[in-house]
Amino acid sequence: MESAGKSPDAIDNYSKQVGRDAADMAKRLAGDAMKVADNAATCGTAYFQDPVEAAGKKFDGVKLPGSQTSDYRVKAINDESVKTVLIAAVVGSLITAFLLTALRDRA
Repeated sequence: MESAGKSPDAIDNYSKQVGRDAADMAKRLAGDAMKVADNAATCGTAYFQDPVEAAGKKFDGVKLPGSQTSDYRVKAINDESVKTVLIAAVVGSLITAFLLTALRDRA
């Protein structure tokens, strides 16, 4: 949008629309990333089920000191370890992409 000759209200409305469009795109990308992570977890679970179960059995034998929150996290990671790793990778990739985009825009 060419800002020369436009009213402040028109520029404000355009800026708000661009912001809404960016937020919508980020939501769509996050949703797509979650779908990819879920699909990868499903495929990975089928492939890695036996090694994950073996590791889980060994991990169950280890008693960790800590709070109930720690026990919950251990159980969640133990129950869905492949999915946990994939979600962490996707989130890390998204954060890196956002940071690189922000740094690139500043340069």
